[in-house]
Amino acid sequence: MPTIQKLRLREEGQNTLQREIWRKAVSSVTGVALPSLRSENGNPVRADEALEVAVGQLRNLTRDAEKFPLIRAENRSYGFQRNIYGIRWVARAIAFGVGLGVLAYMLWLARIDHQPALTLVNILALAASGGCLMMWWLLPSPERLKSAAERYAYELLQAAVVLDAEKNATPEAGQQQP
Repeated sequence: MPTIQKLRLREEGQNTLQREIWRKAVSSVTGVALPSLRSENGNPVRADEALEVAVGQLRNLTRDAEKFPLIRAENRSYGFQRNIYGIRWVARAIAFGVGLGVLAYMLWLARIDHQPALTLVNILALAASGGCLMMWWLLPSPERLKSAAERYAYELLQAAVVLDAEKNATPEAGQQQP
């Protein structure tokens, strides 16, 4: 999961300053002690389990759609991309089958006397099924799915920073301090 990858100390190519901010915030708001680099290297499976627990608790803390609208939006986007990617072969087969059906219908019409096969409706139906096939071939991709997952992970971890800031906020200026 991208959220776990972004919190791993052993993960290469990370912005280390951003990762430390996220790790501190996640640990603070969830109460889960995140593993050190030594712990991650010593037992990567156990370290990932600790990160999964922390991320799961963070997800529960950010379920309020009104307070965290970006998380909800990115989660919906990720779900949409995941579902589109999952059904891509079925959708491609349907679009291809519809195109073959329209071609077969046009060939059948061509064999019947006094029936034009190349009508505007038939050509538009063939173009529409071809366009759908192209769309289903080009749009669902692992890159789009990964990008949506990365955006969701980013927003979820940023929410941890917000929650941590709220948790550690100083008393308002209008209140008296002892």
